[in-house]
Amino acid sequence: MPKLLPFLALLALAAPVEAQPGAPLLALQAMDQRVATIGHRIAIANREICPKVEPVPGFSVHVLDQYDRKARKIVAATFGFTDTPVILLVAPGSAAERAGLKVGDQIAAMGGQSLAAPPSKKRGYARVKAFEERLESLLAAGPVALTIVRGGQSEPVTLEPETGCASRVQLIPARRLNAAADGTYAQLTTGIVEFTKNDDELAIIVAHEMAHNILDHRARLDAQNVSRGLLKVIDGSAGKIKVTEEEADYLALYLMARAGFDIGAAPGFWDRYGRAMGPGFLSDGTHPGRGARMKGARAAIVEIQAKQAAGLPLTPELPVIFP
Repeated sequence: MPKLLPFLALLALAAPVEAQPGAPLLALQAMDQRVATIGHRIAIANREICPKVEPVPGFSVHVLDQYDRKARKIVAATFGFTDTPVILLVAPGSAAERAGLKVGDQIAAMGGQSLAAPPSKKRGYARVKAFEERLESLLAAGPVALTIVRGGQSEPVTLEPETGCASRVQLIPARRLNAAADGTYAQLTTGIVEFTKNDDELAIIVAHEMAHNILDHRARLDAQNVSRGLLKVIDGSAGKIKVTEEEADYLALYLMARAGFDIGAAPGFWDRYGRAMGPGFLSDGTHPGRGARMKGARAAIVEIQAKQAAGLPLTPELPVIFP
C-alpha cells in the first residue's frame, strides 16, 4: 500500500503559513488515498493472472518517527499521534474497510503484541517497515487480531487475509513528472499525480509501474547485466530497457481493463505526457517515443476490446510471463 515518505513533513514546513497549519499534510494524505485506491483496485482485480501474489491489507500506517522533529508538533496535532502507529489511509472495498478500520485509528496492538513505543529522536522509516513486514507475515498465516483506539476507546478488530498482485504503490512528494518501479514498489511523484486529469489517467501510470514489478523487469534486466548509466547506449542496454517499457505499457492496459478503468484514455494521455516531457527523456533510447507509445496503446486497445466483444478472458499476450 502507499505511504507518505519521511520527508513529507519537510514539504509542510516549506509551505506558506495557512490558517490550518496541517493543511499541506492533509492535502498529501488525500492524494495518497487516491493513489492507494487505484493501486488496490488494480492489485485485487488482477490477482488471478499475476504470477506472484501477496497479502494486501488495504490500509497503511504512519508513525511520528518518520517526520522531521521540527514538524512533529504540527504532525501530532494533525493526525492524532501518541506512541502507536496511526492509520493513514484505508482503500475502499478492502479487507481493512470490511474489518471496520478507519483513517486516524491508533493501532495499539497486533497479534497480541503491543505496538506502543516512544518516537525515536532520529527521523526514520524502520518502524513502519517492521510493522508492514510483521503484518504481511501474520496475514500469510490467517486472520490477524488488532487492537485499535478510536475516540479514546479501545476495541478489538479482526483483519481477514486477502491477496493481490505483488506490487505496492508509493507516493513521493516531488514536483517533477516521474514514476518508477524498484521490484517491490510502484513509485509516483506528487507532480505526475497532479498532471493527470482523472482517475483513468492516473491508473495508466499506476498500472504501468505495477506492470514493471509484476513482470519482474528489474531482476530480468539485472540478470542480463544491463547498464543503467552512461554505457547503456553504447552496450545495447538501452534497447533492452526499452523492451521492458513497451511490455509495461501493454500489460498496463490489461490491468486497467480488468479493473474497470477506461483504457481509451491511454493514447491521449501518452500524447499529452510526451509533449510535456519533451524529447529529452527519450534521447537515450530507453523509452518508446510519443508516437510509438500512442500507436502501441491503440493496438492493445483493439486487442482487448476484441476479446471483450467475444467474451474471451482478458489474458495478456506475453508468453514470457503469461503462457
